Amino acid sequence: MGFQLPLKQYKKYFHLSYYFFLLSIFFQQGCCDDPKQIGVILFNDAELKVNPYIKDEEVKFKNSLDSIFIYSNAGREIIQDNWSECYHCDNDIGCCCNDYYLVECLDRTRLASNYLNSEFVITILKNYGDSYYYKNENCGDEIYFDYPNQINGPEMRIIWRYPKDTYEYVKYYFESLPLNAMKEYAQQKNWYRENLKLGTTIYQDVFTIPEIKSDTTLLIRDTIFYTTKSGIIGFKHANGSVWTLF
Repeated sequence: MGFQLPLKQYKKYFHLSYYFFLLSIFFQQGCCDDPKQIGVILFNDAELKVNPYIKDEEVKFKNSLDSIFIYSNAGREIIQDNWSECYHCDNDIGCCCNDYYLVECLDRTRLASNYLNSEFVITILKNYGDSYYYKNENCGDEIYFDYPNQINGPEMRIIWRYPKDTYEYVKYYFESLPLNAMKEYAQQKNWYRENLKLGTTIYQDVFTIPEIKSDTTLLIRDTIFYTTKSGIIGFKHANGSVWTLF
């Protein structure tokens, strides 16, 4: 005859098992219901207006040798995504509360040119909190997730890129500017000029946005000159040459 628990211990074991079974059902029912949309978070007009490009613009730049390079608006799009109310799990059962917000998380404009098949990519991106790392192909390669009521204000980012091969781009990244304090932040960083002369034109309220990442063996774009009225008004290379809006 095999080993058997005494009746008293068996009842205790049974009650404990039944208790944990009920507890697991409680957590699953309370936390793992079908997700539902609980709100919508959209860009507002003021946020979108920092990028003046709408559609069909043609932007011409001229260098010191009077060579002219043309960039055309290849499209502006707003990408939406569902952001869950909580991403991580706080209990041993492993379930998450996953009600979600429909979020306009990215506004992107591409200015494309035949010059090296290059393009400027101007992005207005809603910034996640910084608690949990999260990857999402639609809204950036490296972004962060947190509760939507803790979303940081949107920021503007610019990239200049051209294809290295069929599958990969050479990319030059420029510093981001937070839209809720764009001028103040740039002033603190010394990236703002009330007036700036480029070529024969004097521009007002200019952001001089420095590059933050590049392949140093290739042509480096050192600084982009930008206004919320005209967009990219010029850029400077590391060798000092300047291309200006023409």
